[in-house]
Amino acid sequence: PVGRTAAIRAAVSTASMVNIFTTNVNARLLRSFSLAEDTTDGWCQEADLANFLTQDRDRLQPSSAVQKLPRGKEATHATRSDVLESYKLARYASQFVVDEQDIIDDALSALTQMPDAMGERARMLRPDLVYSILLANGNLDQDTTALFHANHNNTQALALNETNIETVIAAMENQTDDGVSLNVRPTHIITAPGLRFTAAQLFGSVERRPGGNTDRLGNINPLPNVAVRSDARIGANGVTDPESGTAYTGAATRWYLAGNGPTIEVGYLAGSGRAPSLRSQALSQGMWGIGWDVKMDVAAKALAYQALQLGNST
Repeated sequence: PVGRTAAIRAAVSTASMVNIFTTNVNARLLRSFSLAEDTTDGWCQEADLANFLTQDRDRLQPSSAVQKLPRGKEATHATRSDVLESYKLARYASQFVVDEQDIIDDALSALTQMPDAMGERARMLRPDLVYSILLANGNLDQDTTALFHANHNNTQALALNETNIETVIAAMENQTDDGVSLNVRPTHIITAPGLRFTAAQLFGSVERRPGGNTDRLGNINPLPNVAVRSDARIGANGVTDPESGTAYTGAATRWYLAGNGPTIEVGYLAGSGRAPSLRSQALSQGMWGIGWDVKMDVAAKALAYQALQLGNST
């Protein structure tokens, strides 16, 4: 092409130039996706799913106890039962275009701002799905009972402080599955933003100060090494479920404990790299410019209640 305008027109109408633009856009999108914070890392399980069909998650319950074997008798056959949770992948997508006139006018901010914004939004899908599950408190498939329920011994109307956290940890460690003690240990505490500092003091301090009580035994901090996560979604901001569009309200006093057991599984389409994918096009049919669309295939489902505790139900 001869001249600036002709060069730009060629750039937005030939595949080779579109690919060059797309390489840059994809790099920016993935960079913003990887840098955005995700407070569900570490306490949620992940899985790669083969397709969009219903995915069944079988969880075997502990077998019956080993029993005393009388001399000359046959050992009792162990029995196992399973519980089932099911969910499906969903596809989330968006697109944007850069008009040829914007390129001619050097108004290329879309090439830098839109990929960053779309990468950040794609990263928000997972925590939006996970915290929607916590706040919605829907029924588990296995027993048609709410995830956090008195029957599950995992909801405590207690403020976050030194005394109450010990009560909630004890409730988690006393959980059973089909009558078998699980001894679940807490690994993460997830709080509304205003409780992050309290949580950090409770679990991050090396010692406890007895204050004026000289009768306390030592000053070691007996609380386990639990990672602290804070997210505004479970606080006053709430969250909107990307799947249903339902808005859920949190509370400034809300906090959760997650332990070393099945909690919430986040599924991704196998081969996607658990990241969004980008596709480009040169606009046609009476339009001049470059366009991109982005998709991400993801879903989340609560698998069990024993390794989750709701500390304050308000």
